[in-house]
Formats: sequence, C-alpha cells, structure tokens
Amino acid sequence: MPLLNCMARSVNFVWNFVNELSHRSIKERGVFLSVYDMHPYTKGAGKELGLHSQILQCIADEYVTRRKQFKKARLNWRKSGGARRSLGDGVEGRKFLIQAPLQSMSKAAIIRHGTQLGVDYAFTVCCYQTDDKGQACGVCDSCQLRKQGF
Repeated sequence: MPLLNCMARSVNFVWNFVNELSHRSIKERGVFLSVYDMHPYTKGAGKELGLHSQILQCIADEYVTRRKQFKKARLNWRKSGGARRSLGDGVEGRKFLIQAPLQSMSKAAIIRHGTQLGVDYAFTVCCYQTDDKGQACGVCDSCQLRKQGF
C-alpha cells in the first residue's frame, strides 16, 4: 500500500502542476494549453516522481479533457491526504498487481520482442505530436527513440 500511496501522491502532484500551469497560461497569455503544449513542462519528471512517461501524458490528457468538459480555467486541486483524498483510496485490504512488462525494456528490446511476436510495426505510432491523420512528426523524442530502436 505504501507504493500505491506514493504513486497517488505523484499523480496528484502532476495534476496540480498542469492545473496551475494551464491557469497561468490562460491568465497571462489568454491561451488554453493542449496536451502537447504541456508535454515539455512535464518531460523528465517521471523519473523524479517514480512514474512512467506515458502516465504523465495520460494525466495531462485527462486534465485537458476535464477542463474542456467543465469549461473552467482551473479545476479542483487533487489531495493526497485526509478524508477527501484523490486516488489511492478505496483499495485498502485488496490485493492487486500492477504489470508493466515493457517499462524496463529499451525501445530496441521492445521492437525485437514485438518482431518475435509478429507485430507489424507499420501500424504503430509512438509520437508526441501526431498530425490530424495520426502520422508521426519524426522529430520529437519519442520518434527519435523509435528510429534508434529500429
């Protein structure tokens, strides 16, 4: 349970960070940040917070979705302690296993493993800034790592 609570605190920290970042952008420049606009601000934070980079992306994506849904410049802050805490609550006493088999593998190792399994990589994209048709940009970090992996 301590690991889950630690991860919940990290997720809440990222949520609160993008919440404040977005609010400041709207207040100072009148610009609503997209998920892609937020990525450079959270890049590299995963190692410090013990979260995978895709989790950071999912948090930003969820934040932008909820901000649009509720039509607010700032959403409620996520809390990690107390009776009204966010995330991590409601699982006390239940056993569960988080599986992330690719997390410790390099892109090259993932590609080799996928090739052994028969994955057709022509149908895959791992880009932070895809175009409207879902095509990779070819220049972001994820695209560069993919190129190196092949």
